[in-house]
Amino acid sequence: MKKIDINKLNKIKTKHFDYCKKLPEVSDLTDEHKKMLFINNPFTDNMQAKKVYKESFSKIDLIGKYENFRKYKKTKWNGVELINELGITVCPYCGMNYFSTVTKNKNGKTVSVATLDHYLPKDNLKMLALNIYNLVPCCKNCNSTFKGSSTKTIINPYFYSLEENLKFEIPSEDITSMLVDDNKKLHIEIKNTAKENVIEKLINDHFSVLSLKERYGYFDNIAKSIIKKKIYYNSTYISELENYTELNLTKSDIETMLMCQDIFDDNEPFLKFKKDIWEQI
Repeated sequence: MKKIDINKLNKIKTKHFDYCKKLPEVSDLTDEHKKMLFINNPFTDNMQAKKVYKESFSKIDLIGKYENFRKYKKTKWNGVELINELGITVCPYCGMNYFSTVTKNKNGKTVSVATLDHYLPKDNLKMLALNIYNLVPCCKNCNSTFKGSSTKTIINPYFYSLEENLKFEIPSEDITSMLVDDNKKLHIEIKNTAKENVIEKLINDHFSVLSLKERYGYFDNIAKSIIKKKIYYNSTYISELENYTELNLTKSDIETMLMCQDIFDDNEPFLKFKKDIWEQI
């Protein structure tokens, strides 16, 4: 759900461009046109971008080269290295799933559990199949199971932070009922907090296309754990620990220790979900 670190992106652009500009499909293009295809941002205005790219590069088909890019080769820049160097460990589309890269000992092949989603479908814009802004690392659930061939435009984490534009909440009556009956199902709400109209629509479409409300709804057990901890380890309890001088711990330190199984660091799955519920109670 986090925005991709633009500094890390800028550091790998040269590698990506050096790899792509040598492709035979673009040998007749100028460097400026090659930059448009591979490392420039084509999404300032999606409709205009589609028109410009189709008119200027309609005969260029890079889908096959993208397939080669996804095959790991030790001597070449590739999709696995792109994901690794961006430093993304949790899906930025849903915030639920870890990424990992594994080298198989038998043949030395390296694979990543992350996929690269074409933010704008490569079947419609074949010339953008290797544009770095059009390659969004995400989990297979988001890419294949939910987004698929949807024509709706969702949040692009190269430009926006999803977690800064949403908030998770549990109805107060659900919390009260749960404390009496632990089997009570919690209804998890996701609120769109975007303040700009354009982003608000992107967020709504993001929720819809990726079925985020329904997917998070299956994890009310995580919410219950957070609620119980916050109630049992209430402010009075934390203050007592804070005042215990031998511990020499701040309130933030204590909360982190109590939540160490739930909120470990900034790269944990369900992090935004857990923090919002913790702060709600």
